[in-house]
Amino acid sequence: MKIRNDIKDYQVAKEMFGTNTKEQCKLVKKLRDKGEINPLTEDFSIISEKGKDDCGWIIPNAILE
Repeated sequence: MKIRNDIKDYQVAKEMFGTNTKEQCKLVKKLRDKGEINPLTEDFSIISEKGKDDCGWIIPNAILE
């Protein structure tokens, strides 16, 4: 699984955080390349940086492919 390419970083940030600050958009860009996605429920997954298991973010499955 990965973040869909047809959705811009600011749109993904808005879905994940409710806002889309510059820092959040940079984080989304980083997670596109280095993100590891694990299913959580039917509608949501957890995305975290590969190799770092101390932090993760909830992401809607609707913006994943």
